[in-house]
Amino acid sequence: GLFGGTTVQHGNNKPKSLHKTRRIWMPNIQKVSLYSAVLDRKFTVRVTTRVLRTIDKKGGLDNYLLLTKDKNIASNIGMEIKQMLLKAQEKQA
Repeated sequence: GLFGGTTVQHGNNKPKSLHKTRRIWMPNIQKVSLYSAVLDRKFTVRVTTRVLRTIDKKGGLDNYLLLTKDKNIASNIGMEIKQMLLKAQEKQA
């Protein structure tokens, strides 16, 4: 999925009694269908809500994948779609 580097975080619950107990915070992952205008196709992917906001900001899935560095995408499905986009752009040119 496209998680944008977000991982599980660890910490403590700290109530009024000050008795600390360990807990974890999971990233907010949603399963959504994202449309690629270049490929004229929908992809069903798991993304964090943070990445969804970034995709909106960049102007769609195509721009997000093409303008983001490979190390920041850091997912197999994201890199596969990016390679398909680059091949489709080469054919159009």
